[in-house]
Amino acid sequence: MRVKISGFNFDKDYSENYKTPETICAAYARISRSEKSIEKLREESAKDIENARRSNEKIVFQLGHSSIAEHAVFNFDLVDISRFSIEYIQHHRLASFTEKSQRYVNMKNGFLIPEELKDDKDLEKEYIDFNREAFSLYEESFEFLNRTEDKQTSSEDSRYFLPLSTLTQCGMTVNGRTLEYMISRLKSQNIKELTKVGEELERESVKLAPSIIKYTKGKEKFKNNENMVEYELKGDNVKILNFTKNFSDLFIKTYLFHTDGERLTKKSLDKDFKENIIDKIFENLESYDKPPREFEIADYTFRIICSSSCFAQIKRHRIATLITQGYSLKSKPVIPATLKGTKFEKELLRLQKESYLLAKKLYKKNPLLYNYAVLNATKRCLILKMNGRELYHFVRLRSDKHAQWEIRNISDRIEKILKEKEPIMFKYLSGKDRYKNVK
Repeated sequence: MRVKISGFNFDKDYSENYKTPETICAAYARISRSEKSIEKLREESAKDIENARRSNEKIVFQLGHSSIAEHAVFNFDLVDISRFSIEYIQHHRLASFTEKSQRYVNMKNGFLIPEELKDDKDLEKEYIDFNREAFSLYEESFEFLNRTEDKQTSSEDSRYFLPLSTLTQCGMTVNGRTLEYMISRLKSQNIKELTKVGEELERESVKLAPSIIKYTKGKEKFKNNENMVEYELKGDNVKILNFTKNFSDLFIKTYLFHTDGERLTKKSLDKDFKENIIDKIFENLESYDKPPREFEIADYTFRIICSSSCFAQIKRHRIATLITQGYSLKSKPVIPATLKGTKFEKELLRLQKESYLLAKKLYKKNPLLYNYAVLNATKRCLILKMNGRELYHFVRLRSDKHAQWEIRNISDRIEKILKEKEPIMFKYLSGKDRYKNVK
């Protein structure tokens, strides 16, 4: 494991004095209560770093204005950390992540052996043997698909054999306030890898910016109590649970309230009138443009069943409410169409059963440990709530022809449901490759 600060923001005009984001935080904190110019405040802060730190501690921690810490931005290299831990880290919304993609890169850098297994040699050996078998099948299926499919398909379909113990790397950009919260959450977990990541993030950031990274103690309330699921997941992979009714009426009235200064009314609106406004809004919007903010007035809630591999993509849509259960290792795994009818279909079904047996033993030792035995093919159930604006972004990206097949299937199903519920509001909803055809 390597956790390293690779970059951070600092005052470029005074960087020769002391390179730290603390001076920017201190200067900006004083803006609201000083008549001095920003330039003067920055100069004073940069010339007296100790006073800047005392000012930060008073404003952020004594007065409780934690938003000041958001002016500090850190870039981290996270290297040789398991997919399970990266998944936990990426749970935090107000940060940016770019992870090594198993869809494009052949994974050869091995798997994590949890420290918790060191005192149980039999279980440790069973765990290592399972991981070696999973990686062997991954490599074998990759070579098979490389002969029958293109290279990208080989990577994205063979990865269903990989476990969450697989080591990966990730670049993370995060502000000081979110970083402090993240450290506290990581240090609260009963898993040594997670606590070690938290400790390393703390060590790297505190030595650079001690006045804004302070409340990092683990808390009982932050402990992850997500249990392994013991029921089998069946049925549609996408089901709508709840939605804003009369979205088109609500949207048009809100839009006119904003643009034309009209009073909100309860009267019903004519279908042609509404459609004409939607047509005009989208007339000049390209596939990369966001629809107006008024689309956020409606929410749609879905129950989704997907593989761990697919969930890794869904969780990147952070302007959403995402509630997950633990993984259901009793369920049949998601099997790529390219592997069906081949020996690898049987191998994946067999490996899933081995995964379940190992996971139960790991769970008994420590409830969170079972996650390391979860395969990318393993299913989980989640509840996803998005507003109308974010759904446009989601479908444009995930229903595009270049999207990975499993998340594209889910996105296509969401697109179909939305167009049935609100044909006017989602008239222009499509993958970005089809957008010109629906305009």
